[in-house]
This record gives sequence, C-alpha cells and structure tokens, in this order.
Amino acid sequence: MKRVLQVKDVWIVAGCYFLFLGGYIGLIGYAPTYFVTVQGMTPSAAGVVLSIVMWAYVAGTFVLPTLSDRIGLRKAFFVPGTLLTGVFIFAAAYALGTPLWIVAALWGFMAGTAAIAFVIPLEMEGVGTMLAGSAIGVAVTAGYLGGFVSPLIGMRLVSTNPVAGFAFWGGCYVLSALLFLLLKETGPRVRRA
Repeated sequence: MKRVLQVKDVWIVAGCYFLFLGGYIGLIGYAPTYFVTVQGMTPSAAGVVLSIVMWAYVAGTFVLPTLSDRIGLRKAFFVPGTLLTGVFIFAAAYALGTPLWIVAALWGFMAGTAAIAFVIPLEMEGVGTMLAGSAIGVAVTAGYLGGFVSPLIGMRLVSTNPVAGFAFWGGCYVLSALLFLLLKETGPRVRRA
C-alpha cells in the first residue's frame, strides 16, 4: 500500500473516481425525487428513467472499454465520455417525455467509460499487475468517500434551487474528465510504441 500511495497517478485516478462516483451516487439518490416533485412524473415513470440509465450503463461498459482496447487509447474515451455524461445529466433536468428517455440512455451509455479507470492502474508505471489491486482499492475507497460527501453538498444546493443538484453532480463528472487529462496515456498503443 505504501508503494502504491507514492505513485502520483494513483492519486489522480482516485480523484477521478472520487468525483465520478460522487456524482453518480448523489444524482441517483436525488433524481427520482426531482422527477416526481419538480417535473410532475409518477414514481413509476421516474423509476423507468433511472432504469434506462442503468441498462444503458451496462451496454456502455461493454462497448466503450472494448473500443478503448481496440484503438489502444484511454484518454480518447474516458475524457469525452465522462464530459458528455455531465452534459447529459444537466440536460436531464430539463428534458421531458421521449427526449428524457433519449438523454437518459445517452447519459448511462457514456458513463460506461468509468470502467476504463479500473484498467489504468494495471498499465501504470510503478503499479502494474503486482500492485493493481491496492491501487484499485485506493480508487474505490476514494469513490465511496465521494459518494458520501457529494450528497451532503448537493442537497444543500438543491434546497436553494432544485436544478442545482443536476448542475453540481453533472459538474462532478466534468471535473473527473478534466482531472483524467493529467494522467499519462497508458493504453496498448502507447505501450507498443
């Protein structure tokens, strides 16, 4: 663990996951309430929207990391995918009906880039396969810390403006993507070069 914590890029991945999972847990907890109380949806319709997000996420975790492997780059997928997730989250605060279902599907699918954050430690200099479990453990711990902290902040914002939660949690995804830019590219294309 001590060796892993000395690798700067492990801290960056942990920060990315802190923001990513913080945004996810905060929003998933609040979105159904928002859809029912602000948008006037029935609880079952709000549940369907979140189900669309989850099933699209499953599809995204299969497709996007696989494409990342084939092309051999990580940043080219994680950064735009996570940025777009933040944009779609904010759009979900305003969309209704079929447009909301489409936004929910895109939000969930693009969030599938999260799986790439678990591959990066395996490919990092100073971590590799021997210490990857510890590095991923650090990232997951940071992620759940984000999931604890972000609802506390987000719900205070919601009390001033209901859309502020979507802006805050969508912003967490955007910041995660921007932080990811600080990492060295580790994909297979780089290792072959």
